[in-house]
Amino acid sequence: MIFLLFSRAVLSQLYRLMNIHKYESFSIIIQIHHLNLKFGDDDNAKFIVHLKIGNRYAYTHYHKQYQNKVHIEERKNMVVKQNNNTLRLEVYKKGTLKNTFFGSAEIHIYSEIVKKLFPCNVYFNITNKNQIVGTACLSFHYINLDCIKKDDQIYTSLFIETIISVQKNQTKNNEKIEKLIDEGKEHFEAIKETDLSTKLRHFTYTL
Repeated sequence: MIFLLFSRAVLSQLYRLMNIHKYESFSIIIQIHHLNLKFGDDDNAKFIVHLKIGNRYAYTHYHKQYQNKVHIEERKNMVVKQNNNTLRLEVYKKGTLKNTFFGSAEIHIYSEIVKKLFPCNVYFNITNKNQIVGTACLSFHYINLDCIKKDDQIYTSLFIETIISVQKNQTKNNEKIEKLIDEGKEHFEAIKETDLSTKLRHFTYTL
């Protein structure tokens, strides 16, 4: 078992050195703010959002449409593996017997999330058969969940709330990140340099 884990770690580093993969595995918080629907004919209609990265899924609750807008405001924690390239967002309309596919968005993890320093309040087109049927407003936050032990679940929500709040207020400390990038570090490595998870954990336990 130890040998297997060691082999995976070596392969992971090798892929990074050969530029086959642009980042190591990491955790991400995806915040779904709202949907703007181009076509809306029923204010009683309810919609659900599916998120998919590799073979991992996350789902929102059902939310009602009102004047072509669906307010969601839910956060989902997901893991991005080295070989994951896209985040797929799918929107379904609730039906009597089964849900109806409304549209989807393909989001490139490196170019649209990592390279843009985990942006907030960005819009992505939702399409169906090459036609734009709406937009989704999302925010992304990098977080090191490894620093939170399994028996510290009571602190997890507090950490997440604090990290998101600080990241929003300091606009990801762009100046420091850009300097790290200019020095030749990868975008993701630069993000990791400014991660607050471990610092917050240490600070909390010193109180």
